[in-house]
Amino acid sequence: MANNRLSVALGDDDDICKYYHLHDKKLGEGGFAKVRLATHLRTKQYVAIKCLDKIKLGPELPRIYNEIKCLKKLKHKNIARLYQVFETETVIYLVLEYCQGGELFDYIVKKNRLNENESAQILFDLMRVLDFIHINGFAHRDLKPENVLFDERHQIKLIDFGLAANCSADNMAANKNQAPLGQLSTCCGSITYAAPEVIAGGVYSGTAVDVWSAGVMMYALLIGQLPFNDNSISKLYQKIQAGVQELPEYLSRDACDLLRKMLTVDPRYRITVRDVLSHPWLRNRNSNFTRIHRRLDFNSSQLDDLVVQKCHELFPQISETQLRDLIRADFNYYSTTYHLLQAKCPPRSVGVVKRSMPDEQTIVIPTVAPVPHMVLTPRRNNNNINNNNVVTHTINNNYNDVDASKSNCHASPTKRTRFVTVVNTPRTPRTPPSYLRRLHETKRAPNTCPSKVLTTPICKFKQKVKKSLVKRLIESATPSKLRNRHKKRKEQLYI
Repeated sequence: MANNRLSVALGDDDDICKYYHLHDKKLGEGGFAKVRLATHLRTKQYVAIKCLDKIKLGPELPRIYNEIKCLKKLKHKNIARLYQVFETETVIYLVLEYCQGGELFDYIVKKNRLNENESAQILFDLMRVLDFIHINGFAHRDLKPENVLFDERHQIKLIDFGLAANCSADNMAANKNQAPLGQLSTCCGSITYAAPEVIAGGVYSGTAVDVWSAGVMMYALLIGQLPFNDNSISKLYQKIQAGVQELPEYLSRDACDLLRKMLTVDPRYRITVRDVLSHPWLRNRNSNFTRIHRRLDFNSSQLDDLVVQKCHELFPQISETQLRDLIRADFNYYSTTYHLLQAKCPPRSVGVVKRSMPDEQTIVIPTVAPVPHMVLTPRRNNNNINNNNVVTHTINNNYNDVDASKSNCHASPTKRTRFVTVVNTPRTPRTPPSYLRRLHETKRAPNTCPSKVLTTPICKFKQKVKKSLVKRLIESATPSKLRNRHKKRKEQLYI
């Protein structure tokens, strides 16, 4: 028991009420644990505190330590974050990210069933976080709508890693009895979401089991009920081993295809997580799906200076260097304060300095060989109008006209492209088309213009008001003679 003892940065004898205010509201309750809403006293933000009774847990206590190890190792935007751990002789407190959106199970019951667009977004985020978990040597093994929460932005958060298989490299080196991820044998999870190979007993793959459970969740999202359900456990086992037989007609062809592939009874022919993410039902559903992230930690190496400064204002008794070291140590009260402040700040890029050039105009000139400064400065005298009424601008190659101090030229390191930056380059207005130029000349000197030039009044070139759809339909339905008369009347009115 002493080896499993978890150390807390602020001391084991400290009372949790010194740092958090526990509300009477219960977010969840089980046989051995209670989840209560709490307020972080420094930032005044909500957190969820999971209270675990070590005496009642008994032989299930290693499961809690396994969950803590998994949450410390896995940091992903779709996993409920573990902020801090308190442990006394009788109770373990887990300070977790508060997800105010509630459970996915309640959301499905409220809506009866979800449309394919919303279901695809939820399944995509779920498969993305599963890919992150599997590539780091873990398997959840207890996927169900009750273990998926929504945050305030309606993004899913995966919770409850108590039954997760920790087959990471560190755990495999420390524990020689730990089986690889593809050779697990522990029968665990919820029966209605368990894969056939788990129920049958024997060796199974943790990744394939998670794909089956995700397929059952997809079925519940689209149809509003479970694919396998029966009061008799023996009949329920038979239904699971038989697989899905029929699907509703209102589902699309791609959705039915993905469901059948995810709920394949034989795990050897079951679709993988990567193939699910590249399936047409997910790939063609929404172009805004973000790319897959496979890093263990997103923000541990680089701290936001603005957030650190705000955090230092809350802890003025310690230096900023010590504060940064404590934040990087993670899973203490200081790192919790930093992460809560960071979540409250609007999203922005950290460590990227954007250059603001309000008075500069960048011109990209692709060249093969290095050339001197070239600036595109179209002039009215140098503009030529060819036979196709296309205006061609000449390039000013007079390098003496451009001040060297006001221009900057550099080459791209990857492409043979030359970038020229010109400061305060005057922009000339676009040259009007030929017919407008002739019209402009006619307006200035109508007596001196040639005979071929258009000499009709300017009002005739007035922009006409767009006709409504009803008027256009009426005019198209009238005979051609009546339309011609109508046009002549309009021309007489203009004249």
